[in-house]
Amino acid sequence: MHYNEYEITGCRFVTKAELLELIRLVENGKIKPVVTQTFPFYQVNSALQTLKAGHSLGRIVLVLP
Repeated sequence: MHYNEYEITGCRFVTKAELLELIRLVENGKIKPVVTQTFPFYQVNSALQTLKAGHSLGRIVLVLP
């Protein structure tokens, strides 16, 4: 890790306090989530195909109507 750089590759089983701290860091621009692509919710099958094909370096986001 370099000075002032952050990388989170996954987040599971965190406490509520840790999750709130993570949200604060994102809101303050200290860390930025990597989003590869967004899909409208009705294209969930296309999103799953993208994940299965391994074409996503960041997260795939489903956008609800």
